[in-house]
Amino acid sequence: MTCANCRKTEYLTRDYCRCGHYLGGQLEDEYIAWEQQLYSAHCSLSERTESKLRPFRYIVLLGLPFLVVPLAQMAFLAERVSVATLFWMAPALVIFGVFAIIERFLTRPLQRSAMFIENHTFADFFDQKHQIKSAMDAGSDDKWTVTTNSHTTEI
Repeated sequence: MTCANCRKTEYLTRDYCRCGHYLGGQLEDEYIAWEQQLYSAHCSLSERTESKLRPFRYIVLLGLPFLVVPLAQMAFLAERVSVATLFWMAPALVIFGVFAIIERFLTRPLQRSAMFIENHTFADFFDQKHQIKSAMDAGSDDKWTVTTNSHTTEI
């Protein structure tokens, strides 16, 4: 661990640097900043996902008449229900099904982010901090990866 005060490398087991700076507090501050960065990244991902889904939600409104009209006809005119009435529901079911698939596809990164935020530990923070430092020391190979819970993802 590098002391923020004197920039010398110290052991993690030490509470104080040789210059007298409290290393435990520094590590806690870095963890809190990392956690806040996770939350802000999740919020921005949520906003981007919402903006991508908005046009599709308007398209779903087009399918509502195809569902409401046949259901109203079956409710009020039950004696005159035919197969044609049920066929009117098909476009609505297709529109809703396609929207469900699109929504599932677009919200997958948001769900992964939420799962990581719910389950992150100090060990994840320490692994990422060490990995970023190792990657900076190793040089540039045009391939950056992030490892979380033994799962490597290219950036």
